[in-house]
Amino acid sequence: MWWSITTGVKALRATSKNAVWRSSSRVADIVNKKTTPAAAAACASKSAGFIDGVGPVRWLRLSGEQRVAAPAKEEAGGNFTLVSPSVLEIPLEEKGVSLYVGVHAPVCSSRPGNGGLRLWSYESEEDAIDECRELSRGMSLKHNIYNTGFSGAKLVANAKEPLHVDKRSLMENVAKALHSLNGSVYTGCDMNTDFKDMKYLSELCPYVLASLDSTIDANKSTAHGVVGSVVEASDHLLGGHKGKKFLVVGTGKVGTFVSSLLAMLGGDVFTFDTNPNRADVHGCTNVSDKKWWEVEHDVLVPCCSSGIITHDIVEEMNGTKIIVGATNIPFASDSVLHSAVQKKMVFVPDMLSSAGAVLADSIEHYSKSEYHTARDSEVYAFVQTLTSKKTKEYLSRLFSNKPGNNNPMKTLSFVHEDKNGAPVGKKFSTWRSSEEDTYDIAIVGGGMAGTAASYYLSKLAPEKKVVVLESGEIADKKASSYGASRMYRRMYSDEYFSIMQSKALDLWKDVEKESSTTLLKENGLLFYGETDTGETVEGSIPGAAEIMERLGIPHEYFNSEQMDSRWPMMAKQGYEGVYEATAGSINSSLACNTMMGLAKKHGHSLYTGTSVLDIGIPSPGNVHITCSDGKLFKSKQVILTAGAWTNDLLEHVDLQLDLEIWAMHWG
Repeated sequence: MWWSITTGVKALRATSKNAVWRSSSRVADIVNKKTTPAAAAACASKSAGFIDGVGPVRWLRLSGEQRVAAPAKEEAGGNFTLVSPSVLEIPLEEKGVSLYVGVHAPVCSSRPGNGGLRLWSYESEEDAIDECRELSRGMSLKHNIYNTGFSGAKLVANAKEPLHVDKRSLMENVAKALHSLNGSVYTGCDMNTDFKDMKYLSELCPYVLASLDSTIDANKSTAHGVVGSVVEASDHLLGGHKGKKFLVVGTGKVGTFVSSLLAMLGGDVFTFDTNPNRADVHGCTNVSDKKWWEVEHDVLVPCCSSGIITHDIVEEMNGTKIIVGATNIPFASDSVLHSAVQKKMVFVPDMLSSAGAVLADSIEHYSKSEYHTARDSEVYAFVQTLTSKKTKEYLSRLFSNKPGNNNPMKTLSFVHEDKNGAPVGKKFSTWRSSEEDTYDIAIVGGGMAGTAASYYLSKLAPEKKVVVLESGEIADKKASSYGASRMYRRMYSDEYFSIMQSKALDLWKDVEKESSTTLLKENGLLFYGETDTGETVEGSIPGAAEIMERLGIPHEYFNSEQMDSRWPMMAKQGYEGVYEATAGSINSSLACNTMMGLAKKHGHSLYTGTSVLDIGIPSPGNVHITCSDGKLFKSKQVILTAGAWTNDLLEHVDLQLDLEIWAMHWG
């Protein structure tokens, strides 16, 4: 039997079958009785329970074992109307607006329901109730997968004109409902409700989780969670994520963050949005002028409205191997998902990948102190780590040899945490202070300066634990250390540089000897031109000759006729030149990789393909570095060797250097 993506898995349905509403000190507590079928049948013949403030509830038998709860009187208790086994209607004075609270699993103040407040226009009240019920089921699955410490809930407001609703009045009614539920349900932002709404709601009741007292962004939390799943799925199924083609459909707040992160991680990212201008994301290719499903891609990352993948689109999708994103229920129906699976597309369910916001809620609720003292990037990194690990677990189960395990939703039903364990939010503090990925020194930048720093630290301070972080590859082609040749010379007008280069050449010979690798090539260098320029950034010809003469560095001096005689170059009359026969070039890329290789032999660690997103200093001698792949590195000291990007990194610690950056080309 195919397991439904729109109604959740059987395991969740079973929960609601065993759930009985009963009298409690909390309104709308759902308590799992774990009754036998006989006991349940006995309950069905009479009033099955009581909701404090709502009134008696009776079971209406529809067919077979199916039973639906209904209020014993039309307006039970004068406060709520039970319109479905798991949905309450909240009475509102405002005409044209109805409000529903969906609770899918047992809730209480110690394990409250949690789900956002959605304001939307539905064709009918039945559609709004169905949406509320299904969304609360989806939330329940998200919470169960990670053991957030919450149960599934959702608030849905149905309005003919959502944009013209009196938000303050709506929030006041929501506050009354949440107060009546006595802390058994919390809410936050969703479609058409924002931070401003939640801020006002929080002034009326304490049952709001929306990062109100911090700068943590639920959209960024969601995006990092999606990226954690996308990267893990790509690494698991495609042999890596760098260079793979990612198609992000929908570039609102979440989609834009997802696109940027995937580009930082080395992905070839295509963006599509019905508003083409919104799909202009740095580092990505805007394909909004095309039919998105016809754009060739390896991984589809839907970050838009539900149901965008239809039967026709599945037939025409170009190269899709994986589908994973932020969209709640991206398939138009269960049969469309079935068709995609038949075409060997791997689906990572959104309940797993798009859980970033509820994971942040768990931290906010269960680790309040850490939540407000940690840097935003650390929360995002924790979320990304969690979704990555869960995606790995899900894919391992999906591709096990057990019969029926190719069904995404069935497989997902086995991917969950023990509810009796500590909520995942309580684990944030332990993760943040873990000794894993802790170093004495972190070097940011894997070019010539960074790899040299690592190499000499390995020789001069072998007891130090050192890591090198590089956003691309060692001597990356986008940076200044890339290439097969860089000039070296002792021909300077400043004595200091000439002496330093002489010492450097001795050190390079040591590196060549230790690595058994030839890095330097002696080919001679002629510095010629006008002699009346004064001292330029490159010095001057007379000045260089004077310093070389003083230091005893072998050289030759030429006028224009002598240069023409030695080299057929047609030197301009009056030009002069100084020649250093021992100058030459160094294979820059090879040198960087050689030094890094030697440092790694001495125990240094290297992480490439991960950009530094943030640097924080919680306390003196304690530096936290968060990266685009979700890793959190901790070190006592940091060496920045990031070249042109130095000030971008220093900005995180409110520092800037007076740097002049030149755009250079080499040939």
